[in-house]
Amino acid sequence: MVGPGAVPLKVAIRESGGTPVPVPEPLARMVFGALFRFGLYPFPPGAIDFAKYACTVDGSRFRAATGFRPLLTLRDIFASTRR
Repeated sequence: MVGPGAVPLKVAIRESGGTPVPVPEPLARMVFGALFRFGLYPFPPGAIDFAKYACTVDGSRFRAATGFRPLLTLRDIFASTRR
């Protein structure tokens, strides 16, 4: 299944009320790696690649075949993170 759309990371950060903080990637990998090893961060440092190299999936054929519609819009999702 495909979600309600795609947006760049900077838009997601802004719309969810966050503040972008530029961090050099080697430093981020080191810090996230240490936090992950100690169970203080839920994602391994390799997850940075998922934000850095975005993958967008076209769900039009799935929607046409199944009638699937997301329950929430991106606007709804971002608003829920600001609460």
